[in-house]
Amino acid sequence: SQTILLRQGQVAAIGPTDQVITQYLASSADDLSAQIALPRSGEGAPGTATTLSFATLAGQPQAEFRLGEPWQMTLEFELFKPLEQVVAALGLVTVDSTPVITYWSQPSDLRAGRYRVTFQCKLPLGPSELQFAVGLSTYGRPFYYVPGLGHVSVSEIAEGEQPANPSRGGLLMNSDVYTIEPAE
Repeated sequence: SQTILLRQGQVAAIGPTDQVITQYLASSADDLSAQIALPRSGEGAPGTATTLSFATLAGQPQAEFRLGEPWQMTLEFELFKPLEQVVAALGLVTVDSTPVITYWSQPSDLRAGRYRVTFQCKLPLGPSELQFAVGLSTYGRPFYYVPGLGHVSVSEIAEGEQPANPSRGGLLMNSDVYTIEPAE
C-alpha cells in the first residue's frame, strides 16, 4: 500500500503506491511531449495538420501511459478551402517502424476552417515506444502525410493488476486469465 521512489540512491518520494507511481511516470516522461506542433503541408495543398496531442481519457495531457490504460490522441488540422469527403487518419507505429493500428475519421464535407478529431486508444498495448503517422485526404487522395511524429511510451507498470513478465508479452498484452488444470 506504500511505495518508496529512489533517485540516485536518495528517497525522492514516499506515499500511497498510486501517487508514487504517478510521480515516477511523470518524472520519467521528461523527454516525452504531450503536444507537438506538426510540420506544415507543401505549397498549394488545400489544408494542413497543425497539432497532435495525447491525454488520458479524462483529458489530462501526458505522453506516458500504464499497461492497460486507455488514452486519447487529438489531431488538429486546418483547411484553406472547402473540401468534400475529408478523412483524417492517425497511425500508431513502433519506433522501429512496426505498424500497430490506424484510426480513421468518417468522411466529411468541410468548409475552410480549423478542425479537431479525437481518437481513443483502448488496445491492450504491451510496454512499447510509439510514434505516429498523420494523414489527411479527400476522396481517398492524400494531401497531407507525415510519418515518424511524436513519442508516446507505454510503461511496464499496469493500470490494474500487474501481469507476470510484461516486457515479454509482445506488443499486445492478453487480458484473458487462464487456469492451469491437471490433464487426465
